[in-house]
Amino acid sequence: MLKKEKYWYILSAIIVFVLIVVAAIVIIVITNKNKEKEEDTGSELIFTVFQEGAILYSHKDKYSPVITIPSEVEIDGKVYPVTTISEGAFSMCTKLTDVVIPVSVKTIGDGAFSQCSKLVNITISEGVKSIGSYAFYGCFSLKNVEIPSSVEVIKDHAFLACSGINKMTLPFIGESLTTTNTYLGYLFGASSYEGNNEYVPVALKEIVLQDTCKKINSNALYGCDRLERIIIPSSVEEIGKNAFSGCTNLTIYSMAEQQPSGWNSEFNPDERPVEWSYKKQN
Repeated sequence: MLKKEKYWYILSAIIVFVLIVVAAIVIIVITNKNKEKEEDTGSELIFTVFQEGAILYSHKDKYSPVITIPSEVEIDGKVYPVTTISEGAFSMCTKLTDVVIPVSVKTIGDGAFSQCSKLVNITISEGVKSIGSYAFYGCFSLKNVEIPSSVEVIKDHAFLACSGINKMTLPFIGESLTTTNTYLGYLFGASSYEGNNEYVPVALKEIVLQDTCKKINSNALYGCDRLERIIIPSSVEEIGKNAFSGCTNLTIYSMAEQQPSGWNSEFNPDERPVEWSYKKQN
């Protein structure tokens, strides 16, 4: 009887071992099917390649001043679109001054350009949909930041400690139009609209909204008393209560001919000057 029990014990152990090995093989096969290669393409940029496209995940030369990210990369005779800049891809590239992001890129990962202290010019092409948390943290040399209308979400702290920004072009104010984080300070690290004044850079004087923007939520610019100009396209159909409360130095430039019916009657409680039928300068 004991021999029989021992036999079944050994057999069960063998079966379990075989199942574990088979499962490991399946996982490896699935992984290799999705992940084609990790390749050094011969340039300063290194990619991880998947069936869906290439992810730029590293940069060999931390001291290059100018980077133009390609829209596609060829590896072993096969061309892959560059769709993602991975988390921390250019972090601490302290000599980097200029970056061009192509239309193929859909995602800028968390901390992708964090602490690039000399980064002055960042060209984000139409096509990017998501900008990650802390993506440009500590890029205090940035001046004029233009976020294209294709962007659907800008995550928390994306521009924390970007103290040099003096102008921003945005598709909306805040994280997105579908969340509660629809205040300017969210991009700079504020946890509520009441932190706008503390977190929004002192240097920031002008906000330009993209023509696709349809709404400015309540308290969006609450307390931004150093902001001097906001340019609002005629596409904005709704502005919430107290959107510009405490903006004591602000002039509002609206491309609408007159106040739209969807703008709350208290959108401008400090009665800051409004210029209607404004024509955007090229």
